[in-house]
Amino acid sequence: MTCDYKTHYLKLLLSTITTLALMPPSFSVDNAITPVLPLWAKSTGHDKYGQWADIVVKGVTQRMRWCPSGTFLMGTEPDTSPLGVNSLADIYNHGISQDFDSVVQHQVTLTHGFWMADSSCTQALWHAVMESPINGDPELPEDNVRWIDAQHFLMKLNALDRGANFTLPTEAQREYACRAGVQSEYEGAALDAVAWHHSNSGYHTHPVKQKLPNAWGLYDMHGNVWEWCLDLGSPMCSRDAVTDPMGPQLVPKANEWNNDRHIYRGGSALEEDDRSCNAWTRADMKEFNGFRFCSVVVH
Repeated sequence: MTCDYKTHYLKLLLSTITTLALMPPSFSVDNAITPVLPLWAKSTGHDKYGQWADIVVKGVTQRMRWCPSGTFLMGTEPDTSPLGVNSLADIYNHGISQDFDSVVQHQVTLTHGFWMADSSCTQALWHAVMESPINGDPELPEDNVRWIDAQHFLMKLNALDRGANFTLPTEAQREYACRAGVQSEYEGAALDAVAWHHSNSGYHTHPVKQKLPNAWGLYDMHGNVWEWCLDLGSPMCSRDAVTDPMGPQLVPKANEWNNDRHIYRGGSALEEDDRSCNAWTRADMKEFNGFRFCSVVVH
């Protein structure tokens, strides 16, 4: 079956913009709010990390974790940037033309909670959805994925179940979920405890969920594989507070899918600089990465 990527992308963009426009204001994390259980959930529950819901595709289970709405400080101060720069101008001048960069610290409010996959998409899940062969350990992250390939995957995944509206997370959603209520680099833990990175990985990726999760039950938010975000890349140098940011968007043109530079986050087991695994580090130069997906909930 031929997939109309352009039509799918335009529908996804319109759906996301409409969803954000409908969200009511909220300025604090409220863990007391119980999320509405989604139609796609095959099983649900609650544990020390919070609410979870599972999707199952051809016997492969992906756990989704609830991330409540709230406000946080996105990015970092210039003197703590992974690039070691010391001013807003330096961050702007480094831009995203470098291997990776950071975001100037500013307040971000996400006015609605969302479900986030607790791991990168595995080879097993990719195979179940895309009906493609598994290359190695099925629990390894699928990391040879272009941004548009991730869109194709999500379109097929959404078609499998009623009520499904899975998408890549925005850059703000991913950093918010990564921090899980903590402003430190690695949720208050040592990097080795939460991430496969250059100094401990043996320079190869590892099966998902082998390191400690963060406070919301999300694994491998640092290291192992870079993960795609919905946003296109651009320097983020403003200190202005924002609500439900989506980042730059681009209506695709014919034959330009591979040239769009989208943001990816999280760092990698293959990066020589372990600072790439910081909560705020971003990049946009690679064509192939891993990904995880989320689903925004509108009450």
